[in-house]
Amino acid sequence: MFPASSQKLIAMSLLCPACRDVALQPELTHEGVEIDRCPSCQGVWLDRGELFLFTDDPQPLQQKLTQALSHPQPGSRRSPRGGEMQAINWPMGPTLDYCPKSGGLWLDLGELEALFKSERRLHLKPDRAATPADAPPPRAQELLPTMARSLPNLLMRSIFTLVGLFALLTAFLIAAVEFGELPLEMAVGIAVGLGVVEFLFSPLLLDWMLRRFFKSRPLEPEQLSPRLRAFIEKTCADNEMPFPRLRLIEDGAPQAFTYGHTPRNARVVVTAGLMELLEPDELEAVVAHELGHAAHWDILLMTVAQLFPIIFYAIFRLLTGGRQRDGRLAMVGMGAWALYFVSQMMVLAFSRIREYHADRFAAETTGNPEALSRALVKIGYGLMGRGVKAPPAAASDDKKKADAPQPSYRNPGFSAFGAMGIFSASHARAMAIAGVSGDADSANAPLDPPSVARAMRWDLWSPWAKLYEWFSTHPLIARRIDALNDFGASLGKPAAFPLDQRQPESYWDEFLVDLLVWALPVLTLICCWFGMPYVANELTEIIAGPLPFDPYFVEEWTDQMHAANQTYWAVGEGLNVLLVGISILLFALARTLKLRFRYPRRKGYPEASVAALLKRVKTSDVRAIPCTLRGVVIGRGQPGFILSEDFILRDETGIIYLDYRQPLALWEALFALLKRDRYTGKTVEIEGWYRRAPIPYVELRQIRCEGEKTRTSWSYRLKLIFNWLIVVVGVLIAAVGGVVLAGSLM
Repeated sequence: MFPASSQKLIAMSLLCPACRDVALQPELTHEGVEIDRCPSCQGVWLDRGELFLFTDDPQPLQQKLTQALSHPQPGSRRSPRGGEMQAINWPMGPTLDYCPKSGGLWLDLGELEALFKSERRLHLKPDRAATPADAPPPRAQELLPTMARSLPNLLMRSIFTLVGLFALLTAFLIAAVEFGELPLEMAVGIAVGLGVVEFLFSPLLLDWMLRRFFKSRPLEPEQLSPRLRAFIEKTCADNEMPFPRLRLIEDGAPQAFTYGHTPRNARVVVTAGLMELLEPDELEAVVAHELGHAAHWDILLMTVAQLFPIIFYAIFRLLTGGRQRDGRLAMVGMGAWALYFVSQMMVLAFSRIREYHADRFAAETTGNPEALSRALVKIGYGLMGRGVKAPPAAASDDKKKADAPQPSYRNPGFSAFGAMGIFSASHARAMAIAGVSGDADSANAPLDPPSVARAMRWDLWSPWAKLYEWFSTHPLIARRIDALNDFGASLGKPAAFPLDQRQPESYWDEFLVDLLVWALPVLTLICCWFGMPYVANELTEIIAGPLPFDPYFVEEWTDQMHAANQTYWAVGEGLNVLLVGISILLFALARTLKLRFRYPRRKGYPEASVAALLKRVKTSDVRAIPCTLRGVVIGRGQPGFILSEDFILRDETGIIYLDYRQPLALWEALFALLKRDRYTGKTVEIEGWYRRAPIPYVELRQIRCEGEKTRTSWSYRLKLIFNWLIVVVGVLIAAVGGVVLAGSLM
């Protein structure tokens, strides 16, 4: 008999439509796509768009699926995603079960074999080593209290980091004064001036920005639910803090952050989207996390720590930005840039440690680490566990005021300005869902732990994830949840989202390919820069022979000597110009290869769902998947920011960030001010490229909405045009070089 926690996991899993009472098990394929297979009947469930991930040419399959959907028949099975299924006849193939609600397909074992036999383009090879179907239920010992994994000592780590940063700055200023002839008054003035300005005016500047550029308003304690207000009052009293200033950003995207000078004047900012998304205990955990930052003096300490990179960068700009550059000062400036990078990495590591401690503070304060884990999943991956209605379409100002969030909202959130957010500002650019159990429209649909685990596989397995974490203020969500699971075990609580999954293969091969493609244009330029002189010299000697007369050893020149040497130099000049043109063409070729890799078309943009896209582990910012999504726009990319041109889209499976790019920032700003609000609350269809960096997002190619003009991103097209211009320039320069070379040989 499984423990209660195991029975709960089974109850929340996707159920086989054929067997009815058997939970589907995730199975990872060699293509890097996770499917759901019934361990009993071996049938397979594919979410919307998942079928197209197993072919290099999805357009014919899309046409056949559209043809099959034109004549559906009533079915007798219930979809794993909820609702009744329909029977559809695949052209020249088997009869399949289709879920009209989620767009998913169910294939019995025989139907699966028949479909792959009729469609030679399809290739699906399961990776049995990656299949956790035979994995045991949560271990019983997880329910017993254990010793929580200790975090690095916060006081000692703070002292070590700040002293180390101060020592770096002091050593650099001494070296700059002694060897770079940098005036001592200037060095001290830069350090003290920037420190004072940053500390005194940064919170005030954020106050002003929130009032001017964000749709926000103060949130009084009386407007909070009695439960939340009592929780904040108790937490503040226990930590000898005043009640924080609260502010609400009226946007559907979920986030929360805090800022200020000290715990005495901390501000906590939240969004209306978070109020609708989180349960009361999850909201308390998020607020406790923000209060933990204040209680630990993170606001002040991070402000001080962030000063050091700012100072180093300011010195670098000061010493290398002038027209008349002294060589010694320039060297000191480059040293400042190197220390800027080192200090920035120290500050980022310092911030990640403080995030773990803020999570631990929230878990200890609430006594419920699972609540914060659920909140992180909903905010970081956009995973929805309850029905959340999309906000209404944009209306008049009076109606907006009348419809403004009232105290009945349960929770708050926002895209963090700095390190004190519940979620990284760089990560907040995208959100995606792995799935919910049962009917996604159910008001009480719980989070599905297996689906959450799928969303976190990229964090745990991809080398890109670790690289992104090094340059982030926040740890990866999967690692934060792992730390919360560990602390929960010390309290005798089961893990909210178990992460003990086996990695099926190494993803370093894809990572190295992605890295090579990303760096290919730069590597091409470097090779041409250093290799071109050598190649030019060798070719010159092959074509014109060695230098006839070395001017260093000739005392008396004759016309014949001059003519011979002029021929040699003319050949060399022609070859140099020709090789410059060829180098430019090679650079254009490298850019073309990179663009084709980053923007694959695969003969179309097949339909997909957020859940289906998220199952792809082999994705990155370089390796994209073309897709079409349908859903409702629920907010801006940066919640409430009037200059945010991006979108937050919700389909029936989850939430994802849509990156709207144009060649000019002014173009994007005008769209954000004049056109962006027309899409809020409306159903849209988008085409684009799904990426992960580190959180999933879709770079838009087109967005279509009824009653609105189709919007197209011209960023990709401009890159292609610019590439062709490089080709034209390269051809012209190579032609000139060829003419010069031909003339020298005549």
